[in-house]
Amino acid sequence: MGARARRLAAALAVLALVAFGGAPLARADIGISDSRVAMLSDWRFTDLGVGHVRLVVPWDIAVDHPEATDAFLRAARASGVDVHVAFEHIAGDQCPSLPCTLPSVTDYRTALVAFRDRWPWVTSFTTWNEASHETQPTQHDPGRAAAYYDTLVDACPTCEVVAADVLGGDPGLPQWLAAFRTAARHPPALYGLHDYSDADRRSTADLDGMLSTIGGARLWITETGGIVRFRTRDGVETMGYDPARAARAVAFALGVADAYGTLVPRTYIYSFTGGGRMDTGLIGLDGATRPAYDVLLQYQRAHQVPPLPRPPGQEQSATPPWDQRGRVDPATGRATGGGKAGAGGIVTGPRRLVVRSPRVRRSGRLGLRLLLSCPAGAPRCVGHVRASGLRRAAYRVRAGGRATVLLHCARRRPRSGTRLRLAFTQTGVAPWHARVTVR
Repeated sequence: MGARARRLAAALAVLALVAFGGAPLARADIGISDSRVAMLSDWRFTDLGVGHVRLVVPWDIAVDHPEATDAFLRAARASGVDVHVAFEHIAGDQCPSLPCTLPSVTDYRTALVAFRDRWPWVTSFTTWNEASHETQPTQHDPGRAAAYYDTLVDACPTCEVVAADVLGGDPGLPQWLAAFRTAARHPPALYGLHDYSDADRRSTADLDGMLSTIGGARLWITETGGIVRFRTRDGVETMGYDPARAARAVAFALGVADAYGTLVPRTYIYSFTGGGRMDTGLIGLDGATRPAYDVLLQYQRAHQVPPLPRPPGQEQSATPPWDQRGRVDPATGRATGGGKAGAGGIVTGPRRLVVRSPRVRRSGRLGLRLLLSCPAGAPRCVGHVRASGLRRAAYRVRAGGRATVLLHCARRRPRSGTRLRLAFTQTGVAPWHARVTVR
C-alpha cells in the first residue's frame, strides 16, 4: 500500500471514529476562519473548544477604517483565542477586473508597521491571502509577493509567518510557487493551502501536489470546508443548497487533517457563519445550526477537546430544539435519529425542522388558521407553507414566539378531521413536510 493510500485509509478510520465513537486519536490542530465578530460571542463557537481563528483583512486595514478589525481582535484577545491574520487586496478592488491595486513594498511596510503598532499582540500572519488566484493583484507577480514576505519577516522576525498562501488547483501553481521561492530572500518555512476541491471531491490530490512542491517545508491548510451553495459572479448557481453535502466534505477534511497531522499541523475550517456567493457556513444565515457543525463538534469531543468558557449571559443556553437529534453520520451528512415529532410537539430530525407540529383550525369560509411556533434561540423563523387545495402563505415567527397564519383555500374548505400534508420552505434550512389534522 502506497503512502497516499495509507493516509486515505487513516482518514476513513477517523470518519468511523467520529461517526461511532471510540478511543481518542492524536488530533490535528483545528481552527476556524471567519471575519464576523459575532462568532466570538456565540456559545456554539465556544462549545467547539477551538483555540485558533483566522481573519482575512485588507493589507492597509490599520490605516483605513480599522474599527471592525479592532473590535474582532480585541474580542478574540478577551476570550483567549489566538488570531492568525491574513492580508489581501484593499476593500473595493475587483480583481481580475479594475480596480486591482498592487501596493508598493514601501506602502506594504508602512501599513504593516501601523498594524503592529496598533495590535502588537498579534504575532501570526499570512503574507497575502490566495496570492496565486485571479482575485488577487499578486497573481501575475510572485516576485512582489515574495518581497512582501521578506518585509514581514524583517519587521517581525519572531512572528509566525505563512510565506505563500495559495488555492489548490490554481492554473500554473507549481510555476508560481517556484518563482516565489526564487525571489524570496528568506527561505519559506511555512506555506498555506486552501483545499476546498479535495474536501468536496473526497480526494487528496491537491494536498499531495502541494506537499511535493514545497519539499520539506511545513504546510497549514488555511481554508477548507463544505460548500453548502455556490454562485458564480454572474449569479449562476453551480452548486445548489445542500447542507448534507457540506457536512460530508467537512467530515472528510477532518479525517485528512488527522491522517496528515505530522505534515500539516493545523487546519482552518471556513467558515462559522454562512452567506455570500460561496456559502460554507457551519451556521445558516438565519442562525440555525447546520449538520457540518455537528460533525465538527463530534470530532472535537471524540478527541477530548474541552469547550471554552461560554460568553457572559449564555452559560445556561441549551441546545436549540432542532439540534436535539443525536449524532450526525459523516457518510451521509444527516442525523442518525429519526424525523418524528418528539415530546412537546417539537419537530426534529435530519431535515432540520424548526416549527412545532401544528394543528390546523377551520376559520369561516375563506380558509384555515395554522398555529406555528419558533424555538427559543433561533433568530427568527421565516418562510412559506403550502398544501394541496391551499394557496401559498408566508409566515414570520419571532424566536420563542407563536404566530397564526391564515391559509386560504383554493377550492373548498377541508372537513374536520382531514389530514393535510403541508410543504414548508424556510430561509436557511432545507424544505420539509409535516402532516396536520384539521379540527
